[in-house]
Amino acid sequence: MDRKQLIMEKAIELFAARGFDATSVQQITDHCGISKGAFYLSFKSKDELINEIIDYFMKRFTTGVDRVVKESTEPERKLFNLYLYLFTEFQRHSDFANMFVKDRLHTLNEDLLIKIHRYDQLMNHSILHLLRECYGTKIEKTKYELLYNIKGLLDIYSHIIFTYHMPIDANHLADVLVERTHLLANYSQKVFINEVMFRNFNEKMNFEIKNVQQSIDSEIKYLLDILTNPLEVESVEILNKELQKSKPSHAIIKGMLENIKSNDQCHWLIYLVQSHLEM
Repeated sequence: MDRKQLIMEKAIELFAARGFDATSVQQITDHCGISKGAFYLSFKSKDELINEIIDYFMKRFTTGVDRVVKESTEPERKLFNLYLYLFTEFQRHSDFANMFVKDRLHTLNEDLLIKIHRYDQLMNHSILHLLRECYGTKIEKTKYELLYNIKGLLDIYSHIIFTYHMPIDANHLADVLVERTHLLANYSQKVFINEVMFRNFNEKMNFEIKNVQQSIDSEIKYLLDILTNPLEVESVEILNKELQKSKPSHAIIKGMLENIKSNDQCHWLIYLVQSHLEM
C-alpha cells in the first residue's frame, strides 16, 4: 500500500470515529505512524484529503455498479446484485457516511458538488443500461421515472443504516427491492421525470464530462507511480502504448485489463478504458 492510500484509509477510520472537524492532521499522522512532512507530501491540507476520500468512495461505487451491470448473468440477478452490492457497501462504511452527512455535506464547494454529480450521472448510465436489459421497450417512456424511483429507494433504506445505525440483512432487502422494482416497471405508467427534465438536471449542474483520454492518461501516470507488482506495471505500460495507437487492439487491451483487475487500485482505470472504448 502506498503512503497516500495509507493516509486515506487511516483518516477514514478517525473521521468515522471522531468527525471531520474534531480530527487534526497531527492525529492522522500519529495514527499512520508518519511525520507531518510526509503527510504534506501527499496532501496540501486536511480539506484536500477529505476531497480525495470523497472522490475515492465515488469511484468505488461507480466502478462497483458498472461491474455488476457487466456481469455474465441474467438481468434479474444483476438487479438483485446491484441492490446487494450497494447496501453491503453502505453498511460497511455507515460510520463514515454518517459523519460526512453530519459534518461536511453543507460545506461542499461547487467544484466538488459538480464532481459528485458527475459520478452520479455515470452510475445513472449504468443503471439505465441494466433497466433496459431487464424490461426492454416496455419502460421506454418510464425509464427515467423508474431510475429516480430506484434512487429514492436507495436513499430511503440507506437512511435507516446511516441515521439509526440499524444492522440490516442486505440479501433480504435486495430481494424486497427487486420485487418493488418489478412492480414499478410493469405497472407504473404515469411519469413526472421525462427525458427533457432528465437532461435539464445535467444542464442545471453545469455537468461536463472531462476529456476521457486526459483522465486515462492521468490515471495511468498515477498507477505507474504506485504499483509494485511487475506484471501489473508491465500491463499498464503495454496498455498505455496500445491506447496511443490510432487503431488500438481491443484483444490486447482486454488482456492487459484482465492482468490488473484483481487490484482495487486499478478499477477506475479499467472503468475509464472500457467506457472509452465501449468494451
